[in-house]
Amino acid sequence: MLNVNTFKSKIIEKGGILDNNRFKVILPQIDGSGLTGLDLNLFCISVDMPGRQITTQPRRIGLKEEKVADGFLVDDVNITFYMPADGSIKQYFETWAQKAVLNVQGRIGYKVDYAKNVIIQQLKRDESVSNQVLLREAFPTSLQAIELSSETTNQLSRYSVQLSYTDFLPSRPALLEAI
Repeated sequence: MLNVNTFKSKIIEKGGILDNNRFKVILPQIDGSGLTGLDLNLFCISVDMPGRQITTQPRRIGLKEEKVADGFLVDDVNITFYMPADGSIKQYFETWAQKAVLNVQGRIGYKVDYAKNVIIQQLKRDESVSNQVLLREAFPTSLQAIELSSETTNQLSRYSVQLSYTDFLPSRPALLEAI
């Protein structure tokens, strides 16, 4: 049976409950984009903290069949930004994406030239880092369309991007600073 006082004291002991609206995204500097990581973070509305799915295969021993782990899958990360009037957020991601697929020349770039590390941090109320992941070899794979409509008066423009990555490393902040 749940004792409310025990629950409250455990929350206090653990530093409270984390707020989902306190986060920071540290994106790489992309040559020619005109934006810094701080600029991008200021306009960021939301980001997915990545998860991992363990994949399995069935294994039969005698009459009993059980699942055994054989790998893992990671989902892409979605990031949404407020769009400034100069379109600089869209320009940043288009510049980054063009390093992967050079649309005008019809060429594909080398992963070493377009894959960059991205850091996502969940912050405590005192702005210190509670939870942090490093997305290894991330790059934009979907630059969402921006819907324009005469029915959306006084709504702020948003821009969403999907990043794919090789893997993510959950880590304490001090360990990632060395990378």
